[in-house]
Amino acid sequence: MMIRSAHTGQMNLFSAANFRRVELDRREKLLKLFRNYVLHKKRIITSSRSEYYQRKPIRESLEVLERYLGLLPGYKLRGICRVIQVHEEDLRNILPTEENPSYQGSLEKLNQLIKLSHGYIS
Repeated sequence: MMIRSAHTGQMNLFSAANFRRVELDRREKLLKLFRNYVLHKKRIITSSRSEYYQRKPIRESLEVLERYLGLLPGYKLRGICRVIQVHEEDLRNILPTEENPSYQGSLEKLNQLIKLSHGYIS
């Protein structure tokens, strides 16, 4: 199987096994990023006394994303990417406030998650 490198544009010969391994590695990376992102935001939301985190849209978004923590391990890479893309607004809703020390790092992780989800299935 010939695969064009996204970085160099050169064609490389991949066996089906290598291609599958790359896809599994990408899948595991995306799952880990998603899981860590959602769990970190859950800790912030549930431990904060701020009224900001008690707002209904934030709580509902967290509930939706928490459901996927148990479901996504059964999904293929393309399915995980689609869930991230479809629920981008929910992922943004659970960002901490800009005053929170972890805001900038959270925003960077969110942008990485979204970028990877688009890059893996384009």
